[in-house]
Amino acid sequence: MTCLTSVDGTITICRPDVTHTRRRVLYCPKCKRRRRVTMKFFEWYGPHATCTAPRRRWKHVVAPCGYSWQWE
Repeated sequence: MTCLTSVDGTITICRPDVTHTRRRVLYCPKCKRRRRVTMKFFEWYGPHATCTAPRRRWKHVVAPCGYSWQWE
């Protein structure tokens, strides 16, 4: 578990560590195609997946899709 503490020591925020990562092919509703996604599995929470496909936004700008799936 990774924890961050404020400079004055009044607030501590903790987040779970990633236990393992996998690559899957899922249908991306944003791209409207089957795409490769990176799935991360955490200690306390369900898996989280992110689409890693490049998408053309305007004429010549290419940016990652970034669509996220979250399961509980």
